[in-house]
Amino acid sequence: MRKRHVAALVGAAVLISAGGGLALADSASDEPTPGKIADTVTLPTGEQVRSTPDGGLALVDPSDEVFSTRLSNGDRVVIPVAKLPEVRSGRADARLYDVDALLRNGYSDARKVSEPSRLGERFMTGETRRADATTVTVNFTWLDGKQPPEAGGGWINLDTGESNFFQADKGTAAIDLKPGNYGILADMRAARGKEQDFASYVTDLKVTDKATTVAVDGTKAKKLAYQVDAKDAKPVSLDVNYFQKAGDSALVSGFTADAGSGAYAIPSDKPRGHEAGYLADAELSGPSDASKPYTYSLFDMRTNGNPADPTLRVHDDQLSRRTARYDGQGVKTTLDRQNLPDNPVITPPIYSPGVPVTVPSTRTEYYTASADVDWNLLADFQDDSRGDGAFRHLGALKPGGGKDTWLSAPVSVGLPDSRVPSWIGMERVPYDAASGKPELQILPAMFAGVADGEVDAAMGLTGTSKVSKDGKVLGSTKTGGAVSADLPKGDSGRYTVTFDGSRDATWTKLGTRSTATWTFDSAEVSKATPLDVSAVRFNASGVTDGYAKAGKTQDVSLDFVTQHGAADRTCASMAFQVSYDDGKTWKKVSIDRHGDHATAKLKHPSGTTFVSIKLSAKDDRGQTVETSTVRSYGLN
Repeated sequence: MRKRHVAALVGAAVLISAGGGLALADSASDEPTPGKIADTVTLPTGEQVRSTPDGGLALVDPSDEVFSTRLSNGDRVVIPVAKLPEVRSGRADARLYDVDALLRNGYSDARKVSEPSRLGERFMTGETRRADATTVTVNFTWLDGKQPPEAGGGWINLDTGESNFFQADKGTAAIDLKPGNYGILADMRAARGKEQDFASYVTDLKVTDKATTVAVDGTKAKKLAYQVDAKDAKPVSLDVNYFQKAGDSALVSGFTADAGSGAYAIPSDKPRGHEAGYLADAELSGPSDASKPYTYSLFDMRTNGNPADPTLRVHDDQLSRRTARYDGQGVKTTLDRQNLPDNPVITPPIYSPGVPVTVPSTRTEYYTASADVDWNLLADFQDDSRGDGAFRHLGALKPGGGKDTWLSAPVSVGLPDSRVPSWIGMERVPYDAASGKPELQILPAMFAGVADGEVDAAMGLTGTSKVSKDGKVLGSTKTGGAVSADLPKGDSGRYTVTFDGSRDATWTKLGTRSTATWTFDSAEVSKATPLDVSAVRFNASGVTDGYAKAGKTQDVSLDFVTQHGAADRTCASMAFQVSYDDGKTWKKVSIDRHGDHATAKLKHPSGTTFVSIKLSAKDDRGQTVETSTVRSYGLN
């Protein structure tokens, strides 16, 4: 499924390079504000795309209608559909829409790139006539039999994986191809009032020394449709990736559209010896005023060409039915939900817009259940400009029930889960002088909740992070959530990493500041390896929507946990402190520890409104951890 080869920002100031490494930078060469770090990219046309905690990309405004594709080097390109003809024909520079190239080079605004050559070689330059090739003419006809307003597509050599895009002019495109076996992907678009309709065709083509023609007949197109048990379910959004594959290479035309748009597929023959067709993620929802809200996230994978009937019919008992509880943390707000269904065919270039949800609330969410579909879920806060959100990796689902809790509390410093695809976490990678990739890459979960599988994406933390050894600073950054360090070949010993991150989020009254210090041993590795670090997982009884009753004694649980994938450690000592004045003063709390687990009782002073916590532990090798979180949860 997803490989760690894409570029993205994870947290503030964190750049995952095309090779999978993490780098930190203070500014981009064309940035107007010194020290500004890009975690969101503004395209030349003003639309914005931001990074996600798992290395993905998502639209800041899920209602934007865009074309997306992935280049052979893994870079993802996002182009507003209205701009696609100009970019695909080469009249506009496609490099300014290569989101990964922009992030990799530190740009937050493509409009400020004075020299696009900094982003790499040009692509989507338009077809060039070649004397040593055969001309293939592609003729397009729209759904109504007329000339389509906009049309184009791409070709991929099924033997070599070489590919390119083309743009049609007045319904016709002429492309020059050397003799060989090709996959042709053709798409059309037309406005329907304020909405957009898309249609696509895939076909194999054997090119000889004789000119040939490909007919893209939209009058035969069938609309992608979805039938579920809920009779009042309506489409909310649709993300379709039409594709042609050649071995490990793929040509993709992805379109993201809202409920009013229509996606069509022109039936095609079965491809010969490879996969072609489309992948569609459809989001459906019940009425907005339904007493029992529900949504459907349906993934339709067609790999043997475009079918004669592109309707997906599915019953509720064939789906994963999940009760999703969205907890509040002292604030009523709205979440934008987006999904990325990873799969063995192609990883979608960007997250698909989902169905927004009010917080706090509970709803039923149905998902396609398949061993071939790996669900990654994203939640963004509509009223928070910092880019905060929450991430959940559900993985491959089976039919039946399940429960998911979002925005759980209490919050504290936690460990990343290396099982989540593409999440860098806290790890050491092999020494490679040529790559320039730092060997230590450390991104803890600075405001982790207590629900299994949830990752808090705290973006834009202010503060500092530092990694050192023997008193010498090896790497630092002016953000409280991430740090990396270049190490000499063969370097080993005991390292210290510290974090101090604060946030002023509009969506929560909890977790205003967290600190963390780890000491750990590390030596050179031959593959990416989780660091030998641990943490104390904190939970307290009676916390609902981030708050507990002030007058009730609480049961506290403390669990010593080692980062997943690292050597399992045992707890040698543990301590717990509490503060009721936002960390100005601390009081030691007596704990009852047996091995890696401890319990305690908390009876809060009258008049207190928030509980802050400080946790520390030492493992059997003398490695230590100390964390603190201001306003872990509230009292009412």
